[in-house]
Amino acid sequence: MQGRTGPFVLVAIVIVGCLAAGVGVSVLGRDAPSLVISVVLACAVAALLYSILGGVGEAGFELGPIKMGGSAAVLVGSAYLFNMLLEPQLTAIRENRVSEAVRAALENASFDFDRHVDPAGGWFSIGRETGAPIAVQFTDPTGRNDTREISPPRRASLRLKIGERDDRGGHLVSGEEAETGLGYVSNEQLRAVLGVSRGNLVAGKTHGPKRLHLTRGGALPADKPRTWDESCVRNLLPMQIRVERFQDSATVYTVRPCGSEKVITSSLKPGNVEVLPMMMDGRRRTFVFAVVAADHRTLPFWSSFLVIEMVSRET
Repeated sequence: MQGRTGPFVLVAIVIVGCLAAGVGVSVLGRDAPSLVISVVLACAVAALLYSILGGVGEAGFELGPIKMGGSAAVLVGSAYLFNMLLEPQLTAIRENRVSEAVRAALENASFDFDRHVDPAGGWFSIGRETGAPIAVQFTDPTGRNDTREISPPRRASLRLKIGERDDRGGHLVSGEEAETGLGYVSNEQLRAVLGVSRGNLVAGKTHGPKRLHLTRGGALPADKPRTWDESCVRNLLPMQIRVERFQDSATVYTVRPCGSEKVITSSLKPGNVEVLPMMMDGRRRTFVFAVVAADHRTLPFWSSFLVIEMVSRET
């Protein structure tokens, strides 16, 4: 008796097992693809059809072409039909579950500026087009706290550099470590920013920026010079600039014009400029000196100098 009923029991186990597996995967496997569930359920339908077509007898399983072909066709068709019906339902259920999870997370979420903003202080932003310090506002995404605003310091030390003048008369302005520029500044804008108004003089050749370094003891590496000296070669810097010391935030430096033993001593803070007239080769030349950036906290200390020669407007 057991031998005759064995095949029917096996088919019944397959049908019930596939149905139970399909339902279980759809309920417990929340991220299971709808096609996987459809194939499992289709197996149950195909097994049922196989037994109806006489594929299961008391003597065992019969593997006729009609029985096998029909069962395979039902398997494919059932999987396609189940997948077409299940996919939109499972998608809607999962989207609703995600929405509920997001809603619950927002209800329990909190925004702590000091904890979620890294770093929470000691920084400011600059406008991409202007390069000027700007205020930044942080809005609490939960809407529970007021907007937090970070204002730039009154005296911001910007690590910017101004490139050589191009064919159109503009200078490319960029961060010292940046690969792309912030924009261009014209001679007139540069003169207005520097606060230079010397009658008929306009900004001419630009030298730098150039970092000059100091250390508390020992020698400086070859790539971190203390002196800016281009040996008075034509079209290069016509002077020697040497850093003497860093006092508070200011840089004390000396300037020795080419062909002269006269030494000029002065000082600049980051962001400040000054105009120094000099006698070179029997004629008076005017230069604008600026310290565009500085770091006097990390060894070796450094200040970045920019030198612009002012030339006659007719030149």
